[in-house]
Amino acid sequence: DEDDPNRDEAFFARQRAEKEQAKKTEKALVEDQRAQLQAAEARAPRPRVQRKIFHLFTFAGSGPMFHYEPPPRFNAEQCGFGGGPEPHPAVYVTEKWDGTTMQATSHHVFKRLDLWGGKRKSDDPSQRYDLRLVAWRGEDTGG
Repeated sequence: DEDDPNRDEAFFARQRAEKEQAKKTEKALVEDQRAQLQAAEARAPRPRVQRKIFHLFTFAGSGPMFHYEPPPRFNAEQCGFGGGPEPHPAVYVTEKWDGTTMQATSHHVFKRLDLWGGKRKSDDPSQRYDLRLVAWRGEDTGG
């Protein structure tokens, strides 16, 4: 009997079929996630591209001597948070992950891409950089 699970041919045929189904399922998932990301990016308001990024908290040193000063305090001198309950100007949190500059708003996280790949000078960072959505939160994501 060909369906006998003890036969090698039947075992390997089932194994191949399961592997093929897993590939199809993964491909469908990736395509669905790509479509969701593209739709979210089309709806997302584009923040202003920032070139000069300051640390959110006060710090000292650079390179291997860099450290945040305790206790944690906002870097009001460079970031211009202003006084009172509303910051002036609005605060955009930007952080580097593995050398990649990220810019975030309250609902979206963008990866900043250098379009020129060099150190050419420009007064307008929006000409040199593009932002790509990498994560978002909203009603559809439970956020």
